[in-house]
Amino acid sequence: MDNLTVRLRQLECHFKWKLNDLVGNMTVININEKLTVWMKTAKSDIQELSLLLLGYIYMTGLNDGVYEVNLAKAEAYLSEVKTIVSQNIIERMPFYLFIALEAHRYHVLGQLQNCESRVKEAEALWEEIKDDPEQMACLLGARGFSLVQYGLQNYEEAVRSFDKALKLNPKEPLWHHLKGLCLARLRRYNKSEYPTKEEMESLKKAISLSKEDNVDYISTYALSLSSVWSSNKKDKLLKDEILRYLDKMKVCRKNNAYILLNCAKIYRYLHNNVEQKNCLLAANRITEEKNGHVLHQLGLYFWKSEKDFEKAKEYMKKSGIFYALVDYLVLKKTNHEINSEEYLSELSKLEKQGTFTKVEQALMLMWKEKELEKQGKEKELSRVREANNRLQKMKVQDVAQE
Repeated sequence: MDNLTVRLRQLECHFKWKLNDLVGNMTVININEKLTVWMKTAKSDIQELSLLLLGYIYMTGLNDGVYEVNLAKAEAYLSEVKTIVSQNIIERMPFYLFIALEAHRYHVLGQLQNCESRVKEAEALWEEIKDDPEQMACLLGARGFSLVQYGLQNYEEAVRSFDKALKLNPKEPLWHHLKGLCLARLRRYNKSEYPTKEEMESLKKAISLSKEDNVDYISTYALSLSSVWSSNKKDKLLKDEILRYLDKMKVCRKNNAYILLNCAKIYRYLHNNVEQKNCLLAANRITEEKNGHVLHQLGLYFWKSEKDFEKAKEYMKKSGIFYALVDYLVLKKTNHEINSEEYLSELSKLEKQGTFTKVEQALMLMWKEKELEKQGKEKELSRVREANNRLQKMKVQDVAQE
């Protein structure tokens, strides 16, 4: 192996963000959708990390050829990064990651002279920043951020990355926010209704450090706060605080689908169906009826609030995301459009598509297990439980190998 390749690989270890462990339907399209919606009105820190990650995705490919490398798109995203990072002389780590990614791109293109130049530049910058706690915190945070985009199976590891980043730089609101976001999503996955103390403290710390200037942080905290309020609806002070945050988001949410989606969920907790629907329809317009999560929430709204089952099924089917497809089947079974046998058969068809993450596969088996228990089918139930146990062992092994 030549000297340049060895040096390039040393740089790569800082931005190789575990992307090849991707399983199933969390493709580049899903990630692109999430990141581009999020960063349209986001602060520069999120924009930097989003663009760096998108540049890396298009430059390296994912999951053994699930999609093709597109160096032109990679260059376009990295050019956008350059515009932002060149203006930020304090945060040097994003600039370092940008240069290292550029070196990698030139190497792929066979432009070895340009690659050598970028490698030298990156090596020199690394010597400047490697002993700076704040810059190293940014590197750990960037890794955590990339893990967040790849689904629940990586959230616990992402929390560990944010904890390490916060030990080095406890004053960075972004790492507090992303840690709280991970904890909130893990809680909902584990069917725990109410936020933990750690989740609430992380989200609130992000708001206080940003001086209530970031609507992303506010919307996430307000959503968790709404969940707390739902356990004690007589708490007027807590409800007033939630309403104050909603009022603060009114101006910013108009063109921000991410904020609108969070506001819709908050209004659902507050039992304000009119505002919930308005926020969801606005988010759907902004995303041109192409965002799976927005479409899923609209389907749930028409099912639970308006009892318009046909419209609910239409939105869920159009959504295409895993949870929406399962809810679509649950709704059909609830309406007696399919019986229990047909429901299990449809779940099996989804399972055979092989396009789901390990977490989603586990959930699929859990739903099948629940239905088989109702039917008292012990033999089939035993097989499903064995499959779920094997899957859980695989997940433990994955973590052990990291």
